[in-house]
Amino acid sequence: KMSQPPQNNYQQPGQPPYQQQPNAAYPPQGYYQGQQPGYQPQQGYAPQPAYPGAYAAPAQRVKVPGNRNLYFIPLIGVILLAAGAFLPWINLTIQNQSISINGMGSVSGNAELAALYNSAGGGGAKDGVIALSLAVNSLILVLVGLLTKARGWAIATIVFGVFSIGLMAYEVFDVNRSTNKVATDSAGLGSSSGGIGLYVGLAGAIIILIGAIVTVTFFRKKQA
Repeated sequence: KMSQPPQNNYQQPGQPPYQQQPNAAYPPQGYYQGQQPGYQPQQGYAPQPAYPGAYAAPAQRVKVPGNRNLYFIPLIGVILLAAGAFLPWINLTIQNQSISINGMGSVSGNAELAALYNSAGGGGAKDGVIALSLAVNSLILVLVGLLTKARGWAIATIVFGVFSIGLMAYEVFDVNRSTNKVATDSAGLGSSSGGIGLYVGLAGAIIILIGAIVTVTFFRKKQA
């Protein structure tokens, strides 16, 4: 047999003999040039804004708290309308004799003159009962609206405000017509006029209507 030369000693002519390199300390796995030991991972990136046309969830509608204090506006009108029913609706004077009749039909003054007025038609006498009824119903709606903080009660109050204005406007016309007739029949010896209760009641009815409309309109308006 031919003996083969040892592989470790094989060399090309003119080449220096192979020198085995000592074991070098290699860097740990995951270590790269330029990277410092103890490297900490970077923080997460901030979310990027959605590109145009990207789907976005619909915004949630926030319900603005209602301003229930607006109900105090029609409440003032309710008080005036109720008070007007007990104030004089008719003032009549004939030959130094005077009477005053309120909306509930209560007569103050000369009884004979009151009987003469009633025989002439008595316009407006006791119609304050209707005005008082409208005021009470409006009061209930306003108080419920204040307690429940709901706008819907003001919508119903608008209806009563319209009826109250219609009633009081008619009473102003009817009472003035009746008192003028009595004064004419007395051959100019007397004078007559509508009482303050008519106008207080009419003002209250207007405030009820306007206040209820304002409450409905601005109940959930955002405050600046």
